[in-house]
Amino acid sequence: SHVVLFFFLFFFSRRRRHTRYISVTGVQTCALPISRGFARAEIASEALPRLHASRAVIEAAASADRAVYGVNTGFGQLASVKIPPDRLRLLQVNLIHSHASGLGAPLPVETVRALMVLRANSLVKATSGVRALIPERLVQMLNTGIHPVVPEQGSVGASGDLAPLSHIAWGLIGHGDVDVKKSPN
Repeated sequence: SHVVLFFFLFFFSRRRRHTRYISVTGVQTCALPISRGFARAEIASEALPRLHASRAVIEAAASADRAVYGVNTGFGQLASVKIPPDRLRLLQVNLIHSHASGLGAPLPVETVRALMVLRANSLVKATSGVRALIPERLVQMLNTGIHPVVPEQGSVGASGDLAPLSHIAWGLIGHGDVDVKKSPN
């Protein structure tokens, strides 16, 4: 029994010293080792210039006097309604809040972690104009063991992922419930 205990302690102490990192590239990222806590995530360095360039396009369009759907306008039938600059942050927060409408038991942490990895990877593609801070924060949450509580039921719209992703975003901006566990890796 001492041999088993020694092996267990040796293996896990060495595992922590030699942490495996998996890059979130925006192309192909293996979510399973990260979601299960066998590896840590990191944003690929080559993704940062893409993210900054994509964000610059959004900021330039929004700073001009033209309407950019969902950035400085309402949504759906309110797409023609221009939102004043001092209300843009509130617009985004309200959008997340309105879609964080799931219910039921929370998804397993491993599932939420997989969603977070996949969302970070999707954002790193740099096609949505988000600030680099958003995928970076998702990765920080993963690596420190902070996981939004995501209900297992509920969706908004045809895509089927708006409610779960909104619960993740709601936790990301400090409004939703989160589980805080010791970092799994």
